[in-house]
Amino acid sequence: MIPSQVHAAAAGIEWAVLEAAAGDKPAHLHVSVIPDSCHMPLDLVFLLDGSGSIEMPAYGGAEGYFADKVLMFVKEMGNYFSIGENKTRVGIVTFAGDITQNFRLDT
Repeated sequence: MIPSQVHAAAAGIEWAVLEAAAGDKPAHLHVSVIPDSCHMPLDLVFLLDGSGSIEMPAYGGAEGYFADKVLMFVKEMGNYFSIGENKTRVGIVTFAGDITQNFRLDT
């Protein structure tokens, strides 16, 4: 859990609601601050920026960003799903100059 989640959970808060206007329509986003696992089978595909610019400060990136942030996010997200052949199947696709299918849903 990230620190804000820890404080929210300790305070007994389970959900945060973000309210914003999208034109003339209100928009509501309900976000769980307590990590819940998903046990429903589903197909989950991560589309990741694998271009070199993600690690170049001149383009808004940072050295080590792909390994330290992007892959860590994917790894952490995987902890919230029951992954397996008849459970959640995970695929990973990276894009840069070309598109690469790194992990297929049947891998």
